This record gives sequence, C-alpha cells and structure tokens, in this order.
Amino acid sequence: MRLAYYPGCSGHGTSKEYESSTRAVCRALGLEFAEIEDWSCCGSTPAHAMDTVLSGALAARNFKQIALTGAEGVVTPCPSCLSNLRHAAKRMEKPEFRARVNELLDNPAAESFPPVTSVMQGIAQMYDAKAIASRVKRSLRGLKLVAYYGCLMSRPAELMQFGDPENPTLMEELLGA
Repeated sequence: MRLAYYPGCSGHGTSKEYESSTRAVCRALGLEFAEIEDWSCCGSTPAHAMDTVLSGALAARNFKQIALTGAEGVVTPCPSCLSNLRHAAKRMEKPEFRARVNELLDNPAAESFPPVTSVMQGIAQMYDAKAIASRVKRSLRGLKLVAYYGCLMSRPAELMQFGDPENPTLMEELLGA
C-alpha cells in the first residue's frame, strides 16, 4: 500500500524533535513515506474550535493534495491532525456540511477520502513485535518509559479505532519490542 506522509504544522515548527525522531524510526524500519507537496494546516488548531466548516475545507484541501500523490492512504505523527482529518472526512458524509465546505473551496472536494492513520498504527500494521525487535540497534532495557496517549488518539472510539479507548496498549507493545 502506497502511503503519503502528512507532517502537520507543528512537525515543521514547535515539535521538530518529534518530527525528526518519527522520520528516524521510520527509516530504521525501512519505511519511506513521501511528504505531501504543498500541504497546509489541516484546520486542527485553532480553526476547528472556531468553525468546523473552515476546518473541513482545510482538511478537504489536504485530501486533494494527497490524491495528487496517488497514495492509497496517509499517515501522520500528529494526534491532533489525525483526529481532525478523520472528523472532517466523517462530517463530509453529510450533504449539507459538504455543500458548505465546497463553498469555501476553488473546486469541489473529492467524493471520498483515503484512510488516515497515525504513524504508530501504520508501523503496527506493517510490522509485528518480532520484526521491530530485530531492527533494534540500542536497547531501551533499564529505562523507565511511560506511554502517553492523550485524549485524541483513542476518542471517539468509533472514529479513531485505536483499540480500547479506556486502556489502549499499542504504544506499550511497540516500546516492548
């Protein structure tokens, strides 16, 4: 499956360290995702808090850029972007919302959008723990690590599909490897 990469605004700004470590982990696993050309803010913050239609239009514009890559899906390291892109795609299923979004766009939004997943979920879908462990160059054994999911990765559960929303375990599984 060919996947596009959406870094999100903070990946090129306030969370450069997270962005560079995400790319390093992917490279170590042999994953290369092509960054979407001419991407823009997805409307996650603060647009979605002010106007969900504007946020939907920003997301729809990025989905258009993703479609130009020919990718079948997109991965993002940013939980806020993941949540917003999934929410926008879901809202676009409502004709009245879609019509309002299309009023803000130069061209109508695509009829359907490719699936969006977190980089973490993408890694877990492509590699099992044994495959990840075989690529480890420096063990984390002895370090005390704490997984932090925040509130966006697993909620709302039916939209995010990130395992048990009250007790997600994917991060611990990957860290264990």
